[in-house]
Amino acid sequence: MTKKYKIRYGELSVLLLAILVTYFWSFMLDSPMILNLFWVLVITLILPILAFSRQLFGTVVSRKMLYEKNQYYVNDDVDVKIEVKNKYHIPNLFPMVLDPLPENYKIRYTEEVDQIKVFPLVFGKKSMVYTLRNVPRGPLNFENIKLIKRDLLGFVEIQKEVESKKRMLVYPRHLNLSVESVVGNELQQRGSYKKYLGRENSQITGVREYQKGDKLSLINWKVSAKKQKLMSKEFSPYLIKKSNLILDCYNKDDQITYSDEFELAVSVTASIAYSFGKSNQPFVLRMNNREGFNSEKRSNTQFLKEMMQKLALVRENGEKPISVFCKENSVFFEPETLLFIVTSNIDDNMEKIIEQLTAKKIIVKVYLIGRNSTAEKKLPYVKRIKSLNDLGYNDKNLKGVAR
Repeated sequence: MTKKYKIRYGELSVLLLAILVTYFWSFMLDSPMILNLFWVLVITLILPILAFSRQLFGTVVSRKMLYEKNQYYVNDDVDVKIEVKNKYHIPNLFPMVLDPLPENYKIRYTEEVDQIKVFPLVFGKKSMVYTLRNVPRGPLNFENIKLIKRDLLGFVEIQKEVESKKRMLVYPRHLNLSVESVVGNELQQRGSYKKYLGRENSQITGVREYQKGDKLSLINWKVSAKKQKLMSKEFSPYLIKKSNLILDCYNKDDQITYSDEFELAVSVTASIAYSFGKSNQPFVLRMNNREGFNSEKRSNTQFLKEMMQKLALVRENGEKPISVFCKENSVFFEPETLLFIVTSNIDDNMEKIIEQLTAKKIIVKVYLIGRNSTAEKKLPYVKRIKSLNDLGYNDKNLKGVAR
């Protein structure tokens, strides 16, 4: 906790001069009325001392967020309440609370640090409202509160800063870009909304905004139109069947951190779901995350919108391994249906589960994300994905189907 004192020497010198003149006047005229006026001025001189003591010993500042939510989104309003309590026996005079925080949000690019300002919308003594403009996804820190007090005549100003360790996690809004907005090949940033610009034949349906360490980045969820035609050619024999897609969100470390493999898995999931979501056949997207999200297609527009919104916020926080999740959900997989699994790990238990599903005439295809190269040699139904460029090619090694 830090304190700053600002003495207004100009006004204070005038007050001292007035006291000296009054004292000299009362001495020369020997007037009791003027002497009483002198004591009044002396009392006013004591007021700054009282202001110091009140500020040093009697003021307690607390800060809390109203209607605290689990998730805040870019462009959300954040309600903040500030409480100032006086435990000193002398009443406070003219308290002023100044809470400019969150003052800035720091993003580190290598050695450079950029600061994004966040300004309060409404100023007040006890409550304020912030709008999270220009704030990227990530933790937002509220570091301190400034309390300013002045004495009765404004001769002494005291500023007190109180530390506050309140943190909140900010999530991005879902970005849905139409083909008409895709021109050029550069990245354009407009406030908290970012427009991903690609070639004229690109068809971008969504962008996942993520944070790698302190660096803000974007992922393009959908490959170019040319690549999408290749994907449709690959999946066209199966668009007449009901399909299920599982995104593996299992995290054995129980720590939410950035992962290249998981971000790639999200991109692969979005690309596959987009291809099948535009068909007229039933399609279900499942995630083994903590929220247990399932999305069943009722209409193409509704499904694609809901799917992209959920994928924008999905985190690697699943508590069940993919093998356990598939076993528990196997009752929902009907014979002659297609099951896609996007995961970064295939163990012996998972292999047994896949064999059981295949025995029930369920078509299984696994997109293996990561460095497990041995699984691709052992399991013919596994397709290794190192980047989105690996999508869109004919694959004859599809478990349970002869192509």
